[in-house]
Amino acid sequence: MKITKALRKELEKYLPKNYRKIIVDRLAEKGITVHPNTVRNTLIGNDNLEVAIQLVKLSNEEKVKYEKLHIEFENLKQLTTA
Repeated sequence: MKITKALRKELEKYLPKNYRKIIVDRLAEKGITVHPNTVRNTLIGNDNLEVAIQLVKLSNEEKVKYEKLHIEFENLKQLTTA
């Protein structure tokens, strides 16, 4: 699986700064050894299915966290202005 430019932009919105280390650690738990540069290279278009899957999963997890925080912030904001 290759990550397209459009998908990369979406993923990068939510990936944390230490995303390479997180993915290397996750794959190591599965017995897969990758270099952090492989993670970045996959994000910019190299073909690596396992790393691409982890990038999408991590981005989705972070997106959910972001959305929950955003909702909590909006609720708090409404309470303070009411």
